[in-house]
Amino acid sequence: MFSATLALAGLIVFWLMLGLFLIAAARHNAGVVDIGWGFAVVTAVVAAYLWQQPVGLRAVLVLVLVAVWGMRLVTHVVMRDWGSPEHWRYARLRTAWGNWYVLRSFVSVFALRAVMLVLVAAPALWVVTFGGPMSTWVDYFGLVVWVIGYAFETIADFQLMRFMKTPSNHGRMLMDGLWHYSRHPNYFGELMMWWGIWFIALSVPGGWVTIIGPLALSGWILLRSIPLVESHLLENAEYRAYARRTSELLPWF
Repeated sequence: MFSATLALAGLIVFWLMLGLFLIAAARHNAGVVDIGWGFAVVTAVVAAYLWQQPVGLRAVLVLVLVAVWGMRLVTHVVMRDWGSPEHWRYARLRTAWGNWYVLRSFVSVFALRAVMLVLVAAPALWVVTFGGPMSTWVDYFGLVVWVIGYAFETIADFQLMRFMKTPSNHGRMLMDGLWHYSRHPNYFGELMMWWGIWFIALSVPGGWVTIIGPLALSGWILLRSIPLVESHLLENAEYRAYARRTSELLPWF
């Protein structure tokens, strides 16, 4: 049963990523893939829920959590990037890959992202496949972890956007608010949310196997996202001083 759900999610995510790739190629802006991250996961989980029609509150809760996460993320990315040039991450790859950019971006940016999306969504897909009541303390623990993560990511993104939209802050680094305790509080919040959903999946028989989802996301953020962002930010002397005194991911004094 779960293999069929996973296959459905994989097909949906693949076709969405392919569509976004064609849009990116036409617009010469691969940044549209960031919009697809939240939208594709929500679409896949909603489709799986409608197909399986699980019984119980647990599946409804996870469906709502994923929808809230995805809608907020898509809204944030659109507000951040709409009308702006291609994000420096993709512009740098475009320069480095030269004539091979279109092919390599399909494989390394869109196809790889599609695989990651299905892995990350695995705990939510497990829950909407098997459902069940909110019957254990682990369900509620997972919900609390998700709420904390949502608060962290939402507040951190708001603080960063407000900082960047203030002209006097041009060329400076945000070091206040949640960013005083972590250099990447938004990534910390993202991880908390998906680990929270995994805890809810843990209440479902066999749900522990979907730990591949939060583990894959943790590896992606720790080994790919943060190093890429920091390689750019560490060119700034102010950021280097900030990095020496501030925790990389886990909020700390």
